[in-house]
Amino acid sequence: MHSVKSSRSATDVHELTLSDERYPDRLRELSDPPKSLYVRGDVELLARERLVAVVGTREPTVFGISAAEELTGALADDGWGIVSGLAKGIDTIAHRTALEHGVPTIAVMGGGLDRIYPAENKGLATQIIDSSGALISEQPFGEQARPQHLIARDRLQSGLSVAVIVAQSGVKSGTMHTVRFAAAQGRPVFCPAPHNENRASEGLRVLLEKPARELCSILPAWRGAKALCERLGNQPLARPVSRDGLEEFVQAVGQLVDVK
Repeated sequence: MHSVKSSRSATDVHELTLSDERYPDRLRELSDPPKSLYVRGDVELLARERLVAVVGTREPTVFGISAAEELTGALADDGWGIVSGLAKGIDTIAHRTALEHGVPTIAVMGGGLDRIYPAENKGLATQIIDSSGALISEQPFGEQARPQHLIARDRLQSGLSVAVIVAQSGVKSGTMHTVRFAAAQGRPVFCPAPHNENRASEGLRVLLEKPARELCSILPAWRGAKALCERLGNQPLARPVSRDGLEEFVQAVGQLVDVK
């Protein structure tokens, strides 16, 4: 393992390559694993079996905020580490809820670890590290969080996790890239059932109600994924979660890992 230091921070940044023992197996098994993975914080956390991703829109409604808090809290209380992307909105809520419930959280970044994006989450990033969590990126120091990097990092959010929870998403949301990667990687997707016709939750309705084979013609993030859609078939991609079904939801996620 290598340790990289920057004048910007006294904190060690570990660079894991595919040959490193601490490189997480789930990412190693991807069709396009990062050749290098930069980690600040608890490296051992990446190998944790019970990791689940919670993602969603940067502009959540009251419904999305509540869903993110309740679903993340229920998983955290069952001992799950939370993976998200440090973005505004749902990501921030997921990380903060994990911290409030005393479980570690992993922030997957689209730029270098010295380029916290958005800047308003620098304090949150510090809290994550101080609470035995981790910041990770495949981008080297100095690299900005460019759009293509943000999309690429989405495969790492789903890849590290046994399942992806979409707390709220519109049809055009970048969150749908994470959903697409989850589907390609065989990770189950869970969504809260929206209670009204709000555009901010329209993506949830699509994932819960439309045949998965139609997603490439409905979701902009899925354009070019026709082969994937054909493999997914006629059933909706996502599994619904209701407010009074949190216990069953947590049990369903728990069944995705072997009981030790």
